[in-house]
Amino acid sequence: MDWATGAALFMRHDFFDQLGGFSEDYFLYMEDEDLCLRSWKNQRPVVYVPQATAIHTARRESSHLSKMTVIHFFSLLKFFFKHGFNAKRPQLQPVAYNYETARANGSAAVEAKAES
Repeated sequence: MDWATGAALFMRHDFFDQLGGFSEDYFLYMEDEDLCLRSWKNQRPVVYVPQATAIHTARRESSHLSKMTVIHFFSLLKFFFKHGFNAKRPQLQPVAYNYETARANGSAAVEAKAES
């Protein structure tokens, strides 16, 4: 998986610091995608752990035309100007990941299955 939502993103604090934390380039939106792409570029894949469960009641303010939609659009533009309009995560050697191996090697993110 390319990225995990910030609402269900878990990583070691020292690796978060190594990545420089969330970029201040973004006021709102795209900061989790940016962090995950930087993680991939540091040879740490984003992994999904289906056994994990998280509940996040997102409001999705940017889903209808509003000020938040404009902010989302500008954050998207910042992301593309920062990483390129054809931003892709690097290809890494395939590894079988489960929760224990992801935790042991400090993988960048774990996406929890969202329940609504």
